[in-house]
Amino acid sequence: MDLVSSMPMEKVGGLLSISPPDQCVGSLGRGGILDKVQNVNVRHCVFTGTLCAARIKTWSGGRGFARNIVYEDITLINSRFPIIIDQQYSGNKANAVKVSDVTFTSFRGTSADALAIQINCDKTVGCDNIVMEHIDITSSSPGTPLSALCRFAHVVTRFVSIKISCGFSKNDDPPSSDPQPLVDDAPSPAPLAHSPTPFFSFPLL
Repeated sequence: MDLVSSMPMEKVGGLLSISPPDQCVGSLGRGGILDKVQNVNVRHCVFTGTLCAARIKTWSGGRGFARNIVYEDITLINSRFPIIIDQQYSGNKANAVKVSDVTFTSFRGTSADALAIQINCDKTVGCDNIVMEHIDITSSSPGTPLSALCRFAHVVTRFVSIKISCGFSKNDDPPSSDPQPLVDDAPSPAPLAHSPTPFFSFPLL
C-alpha cells in the first residue's frame, strides 16, 4: 500500500503504528506521467513486521519530483527493508522522477534482511542531498552483519551504524558486509529537509 501517492501531503505521525504489508511515498511517475510530491513529514512511527519502512518509490520513465521529505523518530521491529529509495522502479528508462532533500534521522530497531539500506538512483538524474543521521539498525538474527547498497546519489551520513559507500561513479563499491560502529562521517552538520506547518495528517492507529 502506498502511504503517499501524488497528493498534497504534509504529515504522517504521532505515535503511528504501521503493520504489513508495505507503506511508501509512491508510486510516482508510473506510465511516464508527471508527479510532484513535497513537504512530507513521517515522524514518531513504529513499523512492525513490514516489508518496508521508510521507502520512496518512483517508476522508471516518470517525470516530476519528490523533495523535502523527512523520516524522523522511527522504530523498526523486524522490518525487512528499513530504508529504501528506488528511483528506477520496474525498469531503466531515460527519464526519472527527481528525488532530493530527503532526511532519515533517529532510526532504531531491527532489520529482517541483511541489506538494510538501499539507495538505488538513476545514473543520469541521480538523488541529491540525502541525509542520514543517528541510524542504529541491527539484524533480527543475532550476529548477522548488515549492509547498505547505494548508487548515483549524494549522501551525507552522521552516526550511522551501517557503512554507506555512495556516489555517481559507474563503478560503485559493492555493499559492505562488515558491521560498523556508530561514527560521525561528516565534518559539519547538514540541514534537515524543511517543511511548512502541516495541514494534513493520517488518523492515529
